[in-house]
Amino acid sequence: PIQNVLLLKTHYTGSDVISNILNRFADLRDLKVAIPNGGVSTFYWPARFHWRHLDLGILDGALPNVLTCYARYNGEIMDQIMHPGSAYISIIREPLKNFESTFRNLDYASALDMEDPDPMAAFLENPKMHIEHVIKMRMFKDPLNLIKNGMFFDLGLRTADYHKPEVVKDAILDIDAKFTLILIYEYLDESLVMLKRKLCWELDDVVYLKAQYLNHEHHARKSFSSSEKAALKNWSKADVALYEYFNKTLWQRISYEEPEFSKDLAVFRERQRTIEADCSNYEQTAGS
Repeated sequence: PIQNVLLLKTHYTGSDVISNILNRFADLRDLKVAIPNGGVSTFYWPARFHWRHLDLGILDGALPNVLTCYARYNGEIMDQIMHPGSAYISIIREPLKNFESTFRNLDYASALDMEDPDPMAAFLENPKMHIEHVIKMRMFKDPLNLIKNGMFFDLGLRTADYHKPEVVKDAILDIDAKFTLILIYEYLDESLVMLKRKLCWELDDVVYLKAQYLNHEHHARKSFSSSEKAALKNWSKADVALYEYFNKTLWQRISYEEPEFSKDLAVFRERQRTIEADCSNYEQTAGS
């Protein structure tokens, strides 16, 4: 099995589920996990990752096996601190749902000084005006880096390149060449079974609790107007291209691994159900 893995976490894509899986894998095998220095929870996001951000003391002169904390992608430097041949993975999500989740969870209505009854819809009607307002008022805070092409921002695309289709296309191909797998939030089970196959892991290594996965989407918008869909597609073009490419890539890979893949998926889902039931029974027993 491959034991050296870097998870490039993206925001509001279910990446916590993946980091939990990797951290559990590392704990069970006493692997070295990279953590940030200075007692912070990210590798100084939104700055690009640098080895100076690492807590070198805890690694005791060794290279880390696993990296899972938020870090903005910087392939050249990450290669220097990870073992040669490490697997790089990430996860992305349908862009409009990702945008809605980011807008809501980071309270962009307040960050953008908006008082509209439906701030997200109002923002998408004229995003440039709202962005220019916060820049003019010197209110631009770090979380607003995710307001346009947020997933691709985490994956290292420069904001100056967002509007350059050829640069975006090349960046997608570079990610495809470098990363072992880009998981898709909407098809998490399929993504995890593919991850298990790519890393030569066991199915139990990638089992997760669905309750945790669904928890943070309790307040999510269930539907979007056609004008919102069109506006987001125009606003976050790079994220749309990123998602379309890797969603298609996942299903191509699955088709290459049939019929064994479907058998793995069925066993995985049955294992999930068993573990969910066991955990539910344990909680009921513990609570009685």
